[in-house]
Amino acid sequence: MPPIFSPEELSVKVERAALQAGTVQFVTDRRLNRVREMWCAAIFGAAYARKFTSCSIDIEELDEQRDYDFHLILPNGRLPFQVSEVLDSDRLRDHEYRKDAFEKIIHDLDARQALCDEDAAHRIREQLQAKIDKRYSNPHELHILLYVNLKCFGLSWQSIKAATEELSPNFSSVWLMTDQLMSCIHGGNIWPSIDGWWSIEDVG
Repeated sequence: MPPIFSPEELSVKVERAALQAGTVQFVTDRRLNRVREMWCAAIFGAAYARKFTSCSIDIEELDEQRDYDFHLILPNGRLPFQVSEVLDSDRLRDHEYRKDAFEKIIHDLDARQALCDEDAAHRIREQLQAKIDKRYSNPHELHILLYVNLKCFGLSWQSIKAATEELSPNFSSVWLMTDQLMSCIHGGNIWPSIDGWWSIEDVG
């Protein structure tokens, strides 16, 4: 049986792994993709608990390349989630890892042109379409968590909702998360429709 963590316990585990790896490796090294998925699961679980109800995270330390990355365990059951990061289309973490210093990575990111709302929404749509193209065995039972890591002027919830509306029903639910915000753009049969973003930290 894989270990089951509270969001707080999983956050501690991720923090230890990040300290051991170092900042550059944690941010850029593709070999640490699993740790970053655990980080997303921990943040999501904590925000979910503050907004809805208590939960736990069932996640394996080794990535076995299953359709799901973790299970969200709720009082009435468990739900399989697939995590995917939304990056600028020409940004590859493995290429960043090869750069000489963290300062060079930050310099290059700062030099990027920010995306407008429409382009950011289009990039999110592309990532969701990529999940559909994976042809998972039971997509209608799978929940998608998109970690949006884009440089943009803003993230209009309405623009994203419109751009993804025809694609989202391919999955049981579709969630968005940034380092500060979370949203459910498709709740399916489990969650009621909740329009807009809410703060990860300020939900209470």
